[in-house]
Amino acid sequence: PETSGLKTKNGDNEDGGAISWRVIMGPWMMRRATCALFSTQEAPMRLGMESLNTSMSEPVRRVLSLDNAARKEVTQARISRAIEAFQERPGDTGSSAVQIAVLTVRIESTREHISQHRKDNSTKRGLDALVTKRRKLLKYMKRTDFDGYRRVINALKLEPLSDKRR
Repeated sequence: PETSGLKTKNGDNEDGGAISWRVIMGPWMMRRATCALFSTQEAPMRLGMESLNTSMSEPVRRVLSLDNAARKEVTQARISRAIEAFQERPGDTGSSAVQIAVLTVRIESTREHISQHRKDNSTKRGLDALVTKRRKLLKYMKRTDFDGYRRVINALKLEPLSDKRR
């Protein structure tokens, strides 16, 4: 069987090369890479501890890292980063761009949940509602602020709305 990428006791893979931190941590860390709002270089911290990141010891840093957080806490951190990235002024949580970014984060989180729980039909229904709400907001933004619409579409890597769709 193919063994490359498997962790051994000394932290190296079977080929003799060092394994990246992402592979050692396992598939739950891939959540962080799916959202474009997280940098892949440095793991974000829980509980707003980013400012103390340099003075922490390595074990404390690992405990407070979002890699060890619950799914809800990771989603909340993604939402707060989306708000920071798209807000037009401090405290802006209601503009169309911010709402679309927050809905996109919630949709990604819900899709991840559904991929693990395929028979959760109530969540599928909720996902449809979130997608519909985002589509309506995108349609409104395209009609009222086309430059902002293009910026949001490009930043979130969404497909542009077609003219014939509802």
